[in-house]
Amino acid sequence: MIHALPGQDSYHYLNLKPKAYWVSHLSRRRAVVLEEDTPRIRDLAKRNGARYMVKRGLVFVNQRRI
Repeated sequence: MIHALPGQDSYHYLNLKPKAYWVSHLSRRRAVVLEEDTPRIRDLAKRNGARYMVKRGLVFVNQRRI
């Protein structure tokens, strides 16, 4: 997922919240952020021109599915 911070100039973001909000919000639904995989995905996004994912992208896994 990608997110925007409060006050950030953004396009089509409905909920401008910091990373900690999303980690907490999704953890209540048994999803956890993959701290080791997130930087790798951001690096791939940077190399492929997906700039929206580079700074604010987060990779989660739903623990009910593993």
